[in-house]
Amino acid sequence: MERRRLKLLNTRAAHQAAPLRTVLEESGAESVDLPLIRIEAEEVHLPELKESDWLVFTSVNTVEFWHRLSVDKPKARIACVGPKTAACAESKGYTVDLVPKRFDAEALAEALIKTAHREDRIVYPRSRRARPALKHLLEEDGRIVEDIVLYDTVPDPDAQERLVPLLEQVDGVLFLSPSAVHAFFEAAPADLPENLFFGSIGSITEKAIRKYTDREVITPETYTIEALVTTIIKKKVTV
Repeated sequence: MERRRLKLLNTRAAHQAAPLRTVLEESGAESVDLPLIRIEAEEVHLPELKESDWLVFTSVNTVEFWHRLSVDKPKARIACVGPKTAACAESKGYTVDLVPKRFDAEALAEALIKTAHREDRIVYPRSRRARPALKHLLEEDGRIVEDIVLYDTVPDPDAQERLVPLLEQVDGVLFLSPSAVHAFFEAAPADLPENLFFGSIGSITEKAIRKYTDREVITPETYTIEALVTTIIKKKVTV
């Protein structure tokens, strides 16, 4: 029997769609790209970093935006939420000192609390829509946190208009952020195709999906693109 080729909707922003597309194609699936969100820069004045002890990155986007705004490499130690964010930071010439074993804000906060000195000043560049968990957990432990909004993630109305016809052509929809989930369900019809399933990069994104639907959601144990695609292929493809 021929291996079935899944057709999956890739909802990542246009500038980030390629990595997921590549992994899907290498796994024998087809990527249907529909960037339901876009990234918009905010007006930012960076703080004086000489007194900073830690710089915390929670996404590739924060690394990219920070790098564009900051001329000098910080002397502060750097913490990243996961390996992809760390790899992006290192590609810009930063030295990464801390990556938690689990790739989410809660694990990052826990790792910082264990590693940083209590009096350390932590600078946290972020998206306007970032969950408050990281800052809340650090401040709850008495840590000094300065958060800086670098960008916002907003729905792309042009992509939303193209969504409905595509839903009949795909087997599933992949989400790598809650922002993409919200943009999808803003535009999706109430009567989704019967066998449509959802793929989620992690538990937070899965929770966002479940606020809208009780459809099947596939989430990998490890929160990476590769693990997400591998989990979906194992579950959905018959050899």
